[in-house]
Amino acid sequence: MILIVDDDLVDRRRVARLLKQSFETVEAESLEAALDIYDAAPTACVLLDYRLPDCNDLDGVEAFRKRNAAIVLLTGYDSEDLGIRALQHGAQEYFSKEEINDRTFSKVVTYAIERRRLYAAHLATLDALREKDSFLREITSRISEGLWLFSARDDSTLFASPSISEIFGRPLHSLTDMRWRDTVHRNDRADVVKTYQQAKLAKTAFSSQFRILLPDGSTRVLRNDGYPVLDSRGDLKRIIGVVRDITDELRLQDELKLAQKLESVGQLAAGVAHEINTPSQYVGDNIAFISDSLKEILPLLRSARELREQATNLSATSELVEKLVESAAGTDIDFILEELPAALDQSADGVEQIKRIVLAMKDFSHPGENREPADLCKAIRSTVTVARNEWKYLADLHLDLDEDLPAVPCVVSSINQALLNMIVNAAHAIDEASPEGAKGDIHIRAFADGPDAVIEIRDSGCGMTEQVRERIFDPFFTTKTVGKGTGQGLAIAYQVIVDLHGGSIRVDSKPGQGSCFTIRLPLTDSELEVAV
Repeated sequence: MILIVDDDLVDRRRVARLLKQSFETVEAESLEAALDIYDAAPTACVLLDYRLPDCNDLDGVEAFRKRNAAIVLLTGYDSEDLGIRALQHGAQEYFSKEEINDRTFSKVVTYAIERRRLYAAHLATLDALREKDSFLREITSRISEGLWLFSARDDSTLFASPSISEIFGRPLHSLTDMRWRDTVHRNDRADVVKTYQQAKLAKTAFSSQFRILLPDGSTRVLRNDGYPVLDSRGDLKRIIGVVRDITDELRLQDELKLAQKLESVGQLAAGVAHEINTPSQYVGDNIAFISDSLKEILPLLRSARELREQATNLSATSELVEKLVESAAGTDIDFILEELPAALDQSADGVEQIKRIVLAMKDFSHPGENREPADLCKAIRSTVTVARNEWKYLADLHLDLDEDLPAVPCVVSSINQALLNMIVNAAHAIDEASPEGAKGDIHIRAFADGPDAVIEIRDSGCGMTEQVRERIFDPFFTTKTVGKGTGQGLAIAYQVIVDLHGGSIRVDSKPGQGSCFTIRLPLTDSELEVAV
């Protein structure tokens, strides 16, 4: 239906006649009447005369635009300026009455209707986009992670969420177009840029961890994950990413590691006390034996000294000789002479054993958190000694350590913790598999293999299924009974070896056939090389 609005009856009928082959029409001679008709039943298009008795200039166009009508403005004035203004006010077409003919007019109306439909669809799309944009901005303004979008062509910032400003402690405009790199700690900046550029060239995802300096001079640690966006030809178009502040997370991880270490030391304390108590006991017994023996020997020695002195002066008496014989008869001199050296040697061994345990405990509890070259064989021995009470009743432990193994750059206290967790895990696996009283075996090897130091920890325990093997490094996963395992031991070992040191852990195991954990640690460390 087409609404024809014109105060000239002749013009209305003429237009209606030209459209009757293609459209039904309804007529009105004033703007007020036309609006009543349209409001009662909207038509596909409104043919609106410019000059109406109840409207001025383009008031009619404006009224129907507000009703989302398709509008063709008809006028007896052929004015380009009027036509432009009509289109600007919302008309889809401007047409001079002098140009109306039966060949083109139906097409003009059809095109106007289609343009209005397309315009309405365009507005609907814009509204949907605005709603999505508002929705996304609402989301990004409420999450703590910062979202960013860079152009791959010139690295310009296409989008940055408000959280970016909070994370960096600076207004957004000061962080756009890669200027955020100026906030990165100078010791980390080169690596950050290198990682970003390499990912761009390879069109791959990337991740980097770095420190930034806040305006107040404090330092925070961020993790930045970026992902490529490719066009239909496979060319890199944009890079989208997420940045988050992990300072508190790292602090909590450090606290968790410390708590785990303290827990381990606490669990080992009773065993270490027992290990120290055994040599302490026989050292004490030997000291008591030596003390008693000296009490018996001293009178004999005094008598012998007196006899020697008198014999020297040629004044020895039979009374003094009898006294010496009497002292010797009351002393088991042969037993003392035989046992005294052994008691001294045993006591020296006991003291050495106590010293070894104390030194091992000291090495195990190494307070440093810096990565530095360390003797891996020494670390293994210290951990084995400290954990002895955990495995000695369950297994025989065999060491095969390459004494020529180069120093390994590592945080040795963390390596000690990882080794302890894995040795205890091996002992528990043997305990689960072995009959009562039967002992298993734990074999630990350490050797160099190309660019890596390798540690193998093999046990004759119960082994594990493929399903268990896939989850053993998951935090809090355990197959042990309640109260015997927290599920943190192997998870922390994985974090230490893989995340902290860039190494790897492989496990080979089958049910009933024991397990073998293979640890690989790099023999070189780029951080240490740069420092040197």
